[in-house]
Amino acid sequence: IEFTNVDSIANTGTLSGPSIDTDYSLTSASSLLLADIDFQGVSSVIGGAGEDRIVGANLEAEWTLSDTGGQVGDIEFSAIERFSGGSARDVFNVRSGSFLEILGNGGDDTVNLDGGSVIGVYLGSGSDSIFLNSELSVATILDGGDGVDSLTSSLSSQTWTINSPVTGINQLGSTQFTKFEN
Repeated sequence: IEFTNVDSIANTGTLSGPSIDTDYSLTSASSLLLADIDFQGVSSVIGGAGEDRIVGANLEAEWTLSDTGGQVGDIEFSAIERFSGGSARDVFNVRSGSFLEILGNGGDDTVNLDGGSVIGVYLGSGSDSIFLNSELSVATILDGGDGVDSLTSSLSSQTWTINSPVTGINQLGSTQFTKFEN
């Protein structure tokens, strides 16, 4: 069966992605754009074999990331490696699992690293906060971006090395960080 001139699909349910790098661009709490098609009523997204990314809608959102997948709005997801918030405030709660990247993209964003690993966290133009809350959390680079940003750690066993808080590369244990004013 071949479909042509399809603009939208209602009551999608579960959407399984292709085996290439794919961006799933949320337009609301339960709909997204993929290949210029508006998928509505999405309950879950299963990423394909490529490096997949969910791009947040320009609405406030809370994201939960874990080793089995996660959720943003009404959409559950699995096999997604990259996450990009919208222009409004986003809260990313990393509980477990391994991820490549979190991008803040505007708004006053918060990232709670309560476990799991993220290679890079890159925040945008807002006044953003990162909380390193667990010995089980691993991050390679934390970049506060523009705005007045804060990095807070509850880990007493980690050593802080401050070269230049805003413009330099600093260390918290093995995690590098830059562009944090507080």
